[in-house]
Amino acid sequence: MRKLLLGFVLIFVIPIKVWPKDALDVHILAIGNGHYAGNIEGDETGFNPTGAPFSASIALSRLESIFGSASRHLLTSSDNALITRNDIFNALDRLEAVARVTPRDDFIIVYYMGHGFGEGFGWNYFLQPGNVVIPQGEIGESDVVVLAETLIYAGDIVDRLKKIGSRFLVIFDACYEGDEVEFASPVFSEEALRNIRDVAAIMRFINEFHGNDPVIFSAIPGDTVPTVSSPVPGSASNFNIGPLARRLALALEKNLGVQSGSVADLVRVLSQEGYLSDPESSPGVTRSEATAFYTDPSRRVSEIYRSKGSGSVDAAIRLSSSAAASYGNYEAEEPSYVVRNGALFFTGVDGEYISDGQSHAFSTETDVIEVEYFDGNSLELSIESDGWTYRASFAAPEGQALTQTRYRDAQRQGFQDAVSPGLSISGAGRGCNVIDGEFDVVAFNERGGKRDIEITFSQVCDEDGPALSGKLKLFLDEVR
Repeated sequence: MRKLLLGFVLIFVIPIKVWPKDALDVHILAIGNGHYAGNIEGDETGFNPTGAPFSASIALSRLESIFGSASRHLLTSSDNALITRNDIFNALDRLEAVARVTPRDDFIIVYYMGHGFGEGFGWNYFLQPGNVVIPQGEIGESDVVVLAETLIYAGDIVDRLKKIGSRFLVIFDACYEGDEVEFASPVFSEEALRNIRDVAAIMRFINEFHGNDPVIFSAIPGDTVPTVSSPVPGSASNFNIGPLARRLALALEKNLGVQSGSVADLVRVLSQEGYLSDPESSPGVTRSEATAFYTDPSRRVSEIYRSKGSGSVDAAIRLSSSAAASYGNYEAEEPSYVVRNGALFFTGVDGEYISDGQSHAFSTETDVIEVEYFDGNSLELSIESDGWTYRASFAAPEGQALTQTRYRDAQRQGFQDAVSPGLSISGAGRGCNVIDGEFDVVAFNERGGKRDIEITFSQVCDEDGPALSGKLKLFLDEVR
């Protein structure tokens, strides 16, 4: 049995617009994500998932002791209440909504504990939703866009907090597990490899979150960290917790000079050597500055907004390098059609993100076009062209079959409402967080194991900017 390692993440988020010592309302969200559909496939560590909700509870109480609170929010998992991607972003939405109606400027703290991974090129950091099964080795094989669409990209959380317009602190108390990409190839010149390394270094710098809003990791990219014992007396001491959660608790238990309301003091205790000597936990890692600002710790609220995960094991999603999500017992569906002939074209004006203001044309004569998933409700394609992967996905509303009609008010495929159609055009490392679009199924015919499909489409990326438009034409042969 392998040694138990923490793939868990703590996220503390703290927003502020103006920060006089007596002018901040503190809002705390603590998330304990410890239950997973099948845990990690092939992992037999015997991890007791109850430790994650306990870790969240410890963080919530200790953070309030230091900073006070105007609102407290707790999202936890249980055996068949798995925390999904939407659960986390919905919790952030609720937190923001409460914060906006309080009378003073806001300081928001979000704590998250759950499995965490990094891809080895630019070390984008991803959190695993409880309803997503990750086969062994799949992280390193998956396209970054696929990971961002299926898992929780840490940058999306930070961006959400930045849009609130307040100061924030994020703490990832988790493994940063992953294998670094080796930049060596007999095909590329040394200059080309140097350029690739430069791009990777820039991406890594971005993913370290430099700036005045601290983001703290418990491990450096590629490393794992073990869970540790809880120093808190009582039932929580029966379960291991995250190492940064332990340091947070010890900072108060040992009275280590964390001044009430001081963000800078807490950041130092969590991330710098010399402030806390503990044989079980090591300091975290941050590239941010520990800005000296304060909250009013005297304000306390008694109510806790409690919620559970909305996912279930039966509706689990299996992460696939081909982006083909499968459901229920997470058995992967093999493609049932091959592309006999086909073409995809899309274009956008300057400022359109996915097309980068250019026209793109693909065909089976020059590129590899494959049906990744087709179940009657949704169609997902991958296109390999000049070393890049592009994806096109179309779906009818839940419970309906794709048919020859126009689908309006489409949302991002995989994240749409049950009553909305799904649409997503992405590729070459570019994808949308939010999509508003429509598509028209001009032809959708079946004759003796053969299908011909024609779709025109238009999508707007991230709620503003110009639209991308295009056309898909496919001739498919059934293979089973």
